[in-house]
Amino acid sequence: LPPIVMSTQVVVVEYSDLKNDVDLSDKLLDAWGDTGIGIIAIRGVPDWVETYSAALRLAHSLAHLPGESLNALVDEGSLFNAGWSHGKEKLGNKPDLAKGSFFFNPLTDAPGTEEDRKKFPWALPQNRWPRDLPELEPVLKRLGLAMHEAVSHLARLVDRSMQVHVPGYTARLGNLVQETEKCKGRLLYYFPPEASKQEQTSTRSSWMSVVCCTRSKESLIQEDGWIGWHNDSGFFTALTPDIYVNDADGEIISNPDPDGAGLWVVTREGNTK
Repeated sequence: LPPIVMSTQVVVVEYSDLKNDVDLSDKLLDAWGDTGIGIIAIRGVPDWVETYSAALRLAHSLAHLPGESLNALVDEGSLFNAGWSHGKEKLGNKPDLAKGSFFFNPLTDAPGTEEDRKKFPWALPQNRWPRDLPELEPVLKRLGLAMHEAVSHLARLVDRSMQVHVPGYTARLGNLVQETEKCKGRLLYYFPPEASKQEQTSTRSSWMSVVCCTRSKESLIQEDGWIGWHNDSGFFTALTPDIYVNDADGEIISNPDPDGAGLWVVTREGNTK
């Protein structure tokens, strides 16, 4: 095979091409090859802005529910892989209190069999939806289903590309992703840092996540904003765009730090983008 020239820009593919089974091998290799940055953007998902906006707007309401309501959503038996989680993860060697997470399965409320769930409670937890915020369930499921469907098409094309470029490739990512009931959604909300309480606070949302915050220069220096090395439990991670809100009232605002806030990626060469 001829050598492939990679780019260091985000590769963009059209949703219609994914769905229509267009051969996108060159773009996949451009994104995920040796010099790619590891990201593919999917453009043209039907009703996309409305779908993710409706879900992300509720992150503020969820994070500001009364304590007893949030406590009812905590699922310690699943190792906090379902429902509400706050301060259970570590950033460096300290509990990460900056964000609150809401985990859910957009495909089914009860994945696997009862026996499976008892054997693997962290992998196949049942959903916990907030009674005080009933509108959250349908919008998160709609968002999760849209993202799962798009990634299922992408996984099928990954199989096709790898069958050509990797001798002996026999994986069936397309089928596995499409047929699985094991799917984890995560809605994240970042609370305003203590150091910047007097500043205008904001929220950033992505995928199953609402990541929120504006940080002062001092807090940026003191805090490590990079997530530590870890193994994910799935084949793909899909992200939505982010949004920012005023933490005091939940009103959407513009990105207060367009040069510093958002999705950052470290390439294999150690460069940030």
